[in-house]
Amino acid sequence: MGITSKRNYGVDLLRLVAMLMVTTLHILGHGGVLNTATGIKSDVVWGFEIAAYCAVNCYAMISGYVSFTDQEKPYKYSKFASIWAQVVFYSLGITILWSCLGKTVIDETIIKNTLLPVSTSRYWYFSAYAGLFFVTPWLNRFVRNISKNDMTRFMVLIVIIFSCYSNYCRVKYTDVFKLGNGYTFVWIVIMYFVGAWLKKCEIPQKVNSISAILSILICMLITCGMKFFAQDYREYFVSYISPTIVVMAACYIIVFARLKINRFFSAIIKFFAPAAFGVYLIHEHTLIRSSCITNRFLFIAELPSKQIPFVIAGCALTIFIVCLLVERIRIFVFNLLRVNKGIEFVTFKIETLLKKLWLKIYREKN
Repeated sequence: MGITSKRNYGVDLLRLVAMLMVTTLHILGHGGVLNTATGIKSDVVWGFEIAAYCAVNCYAMISGYVSFTDQEKPYKYSKFASIWAQVVFYSLGITILWSCLGKTVIDETIIKNTLLPVSTSRYWYFSAYAGLFFVTPWLNRFVRNISKNDMTRFMVLIVIIFSCYSNYCRVKYTDVFKLGNGYTFVWIVIMYFVGAWLKKCEIPQKVNSISAILSILICMLITCGMKFFAQDYREYFVSYISPTIVVMAACYIIVFARLKINRFFSAIIKFFAPAAFGVYLIHEHTLIRSSCITNRFLFIAELPSKQIPFVIAGCALTIFIVCLLVERIRIFVFNLLRVNKGIEFVTFKIETLLKKLWLKIYREKN
């Protein structure tokens, strides 16, 4: 079975699910629940945290799984310009809105941070993704030009070095490869390779869903067990670069890639999946986070333990849906005003000019 470019709506659905899990992580972390829950309530809360911890890895793996193809395709840099415009829209727009509400004062530093989201790392994932975006064609070419066996050996090697060994060094000694616990461009690239490997070697076609789900549950149990009962190793397993968290994310790709989704639900997923990243941009904006999320969910730690899972799920789902709808409105307005078409036109002209300049320099040197 060869690699095709046919859209996989199961993977698109995982994009939404992963963003819902990211929202859950922020409620528990930024919301102050993890630091205030005690006793059995702490165990319940950390169980949710661990279950959702692979979300960022999932998102990066999806990029590799979707972007890699067995045939080389033209790479559109206008896509990054469109994403940059989306980021600046929320970064600047929310800041202006908060200023109009009298909740912040716009100064030179704030303007710089909003207009230069990559340089100022306004959103850490977007900054890491920016680096990934521009090297993606070469990453894909590397994956495309090696055999499946070599790709599998390469994956085993980088997981052992950058997940198992590097994570151990991080806990016991130092962050030897400067992976920043997964909050870096390097780690996003590694997860991209995992996603590309899953696609190239057709792992979802070879591993059934039951085995993948069981693997997720086993990794969750191992991580929870180490967190609760092995104090010396809890930091090793509760981390983006933890091997159990990496395996969980890969297994989620397998499960969702194998889903058979009918035409009705495919249309719904197709409509909402492009809005997933907007959920992150909205609720993780520094002003939104400080005003609406930071320590705003402390009440969850005071609830009876039986109610906590439902309240966490409800709060995360509410934030997710509200942000998703706002992003859909933003997409509608941008389409109405033909913003992305304008960006594509300008980017195309710049690309054409740069290509001519490159050819001129190349001919002069040769």
